[in-house]
Amino acid sequence: MKKNIGILLSKLVLLCTVLASCTSSQVLTSQAPPYPEEALRYGLEGDVVVEYYLNNEGRAENVRVTKSSGWKILDDATVASTRNLHFPVGSGNDAPAKTHKIKTSWKLNNVQASSPSYIITGSCAKSERFIDFRNSKEGDGLLARFLTGVDGRPFGIKIEDSAVDQVTIDSAVAFIQNCSFTPSINLHDGHIVVGSGFARLIPRP
Repeated sequence: MKKNIGILLSKLVLLCTVLASCTSSQVLTSQAPPYPEEALRYGLEGDVVVEYYLNNEGRAENVRVTKSSGWKILDDATVASTRNLHFPVGSGNDAPAKTHKIKTSWKLNNVQASSPSYIITGSCAKSERFIDFRNSKEGDGLLARFLTGVDGRPFGIKIEDSAVDQVTIDSAVAFIQNCSFTPSINLHDGHIVVGSGFARLIPRP
């Protein structure tokens, strides 16, 4: 799997777009942030906008996310890469003591490390805590991501909301484990690649 991920990483295209006050800034030293292997494996994508303060040495400080991708792993990678940027110290929009924004678009384009998996209607067992399961990143409810194998069974379940208690997390994981999904049939270099999915779990009132 690590070898396959390495091959896929080399083919990814990551788009970084400078926004607002730093449109005229010229990056002196920077590298496209590497796609986090876990995000690649789970097929995660999204846009992240971060705000930062430019110090007297042209370095980004006080970096914070102003628009989340919806995935903490991509948000954290964007913050880390922004802290490594080095801008020339000049005048106008490039001057220090200025707040700037930069957008990073994490996109897998036509290369994916996983194939999307969808829930099989009616396959989930009843839960005392949750009433619905939606294959969507948007909306209300507890956001979860997971992997699936050729048998359509989920594994590697991750709950994105760190504010919930452990009992709720355990219940969410158990609920997803009792569901069945479309099996992974995606091939890469002749090997079956695991499937991936995400969902919103709607709690009971």
